[in-house]
Amino acid sequence: DWSAAMEGSCALVAYVTDGSYVLGNLGDCRALLVKRKPDGTGLTHEQLTKAHNASDPAERQRIQLEHPNEKEPVSFLHEAGTWYVRGTLQVTRALGDLFLKRMEFYNALPGTVRPVVGPETFSPPYVSHTPDVVRRDIDSDDMYLVLASDGLWDELSNQ
Repeated sequence: DWSAAMEGSCALVAYVTDGSYVLGNLGDCRALLVKRKPDGTGLTHEQLTKAHNASDPAERQRIQLEHPNEKEPVSFLHEAGTWYVRGTLQVTRALGDLFLKRMEFYNALPGTVRPVVGPETFSPPYVSHTPDVVRRDIDSDDMYLVLASDGLWDELSNQ
């Protein structure tokens, strides 16, 4: 089934040891550490990971550098008001989404779908499967970790 080549997912995992947090992030998930303010007057937060999406200038630059012979491997879609990889996907790192990673999966797409992804120069991979890994020591002021996908962060700020 060709549609399986268009399915993908993001992932965020946290491994908590006696002395540190180790986080692996792939996609548009975010880890937020909530902690006590040093003066004891309330809570504050620290964002431990960043989302991997086409709106991030560093992610756009990475893709452009990996595809120097292509006009727009990442483009701004005015009707959507945001950036997309090959006009189809906002995330720049993910599990799956094989049609943007390997040519045989792109070639398996029916002719009615392929032009949406782009009929001109096509040189996958565009979407990476490499996560960011972050390590941070645990501090006595740390309260809890919030691990969530864009489903939450699209509706709420870090505050």
